[in-house]
Amino acid sequence: STPEIFRTITNFTVPEFTELCMLVCSKLDLTARSTGEVNRGAGRRSKLTSQRRLLNTLLYLKHDNTVSHESFNWKWARSLVSGDVLFVSSVINMVTASRIQWPDSAK
Repeated sequence: STPEIFRTITNFTVPEFTELCMLVCSKLDLTARSTGEVNRGAGRRSKLTSQRRLLNTLLYLKHDNTVSHESFNWKWARSLVSGDVLFVSSVINMVTASRIQWPDSAK
């Protein structure tokens, strides 16, 4: 079924992806990729929605062969896909840094 395929492809369930998207996507929309500062509305908007940018990043990180395929399907230059993966990864790191808790061996 579709949820099982989604998990196989992304390593996330649909609810997990939705939760991650709620954390990351608003920050993606508010942050300029070129500077990392608050987006002032100048410059060209991304061709992809923030949800697709997050999905593309997850696919790239898991499979590393989707750059050619996805850039072709989404009419996006390969260099933009690779650069965006780095930016989206940095945003994921920023918004989840305080939420990640490593197991404590004492517990």
